[in-house]
Amino acid sequence: MAPAAAGGVGQSLTQIVRLRGGRITGVVSTEAKAQPARQVGTDEVIVGPARPLSEQAGELTNGRGTDVVFDGVGAATFQESLAPLRPHGTVVSFDQANGLVPPISVESPSNNVLVTYSIVVHHVPDRAALLAHTGGLFDWVASGRLKVSVGEIYLTRGSGGAHWPIEGRGTMGKVLLHVRQA
Repeated sequence: MAPAAAGGVGQSLTQIVRLRGGRITGVVSTEAKAQPARQVGTDEVIVGPARPLSEQAGELTNGRGTDVVFDGVGAATFQESLAPLRPHGTVVSFDQANGLVPPISVESPSNNVLVTYSIVVHHVPDRAALLAHTGGLFDWVASGRLKVSVGEIYLTRGSGGAHWPIEGRGTMGKVLLHVRQA
């Protein structure tokens, strides 16, 4: 399961899961964001917080729960990311874009779940490791198997304006800063 499935990271994550043979459910905040999530191969899309995420995920998995939730949002979604997991499922917290993940008690996850947070520098300590980890990714992009959707481009001079749509959860696809050379 991927919260923020219409965003740049969510779209890339969806495609990578699919390229590796997995199924993925995307979570988006509005119906307008459901279409971009579907276009990149999301198997199911959950729109908005109309009902508890655990209830909707339970319906999609016949009550089993999801194996993994990839949470790059942080404070706003982390607690809810625990609920749809199957027993012994995993939450992969890879960013805290909307704020720090609140502390959790080791007794609070009801299904004995694994929570992990990855720090890039631990996996990519030098250039050789960077090239080893990114080679396959760039091959997918070059071959067209992984498509990067650009939602907005901002000039660096006006880059402050890029923060408002991101913080307001109004973006779809990657948000880029254009560096204009003098």
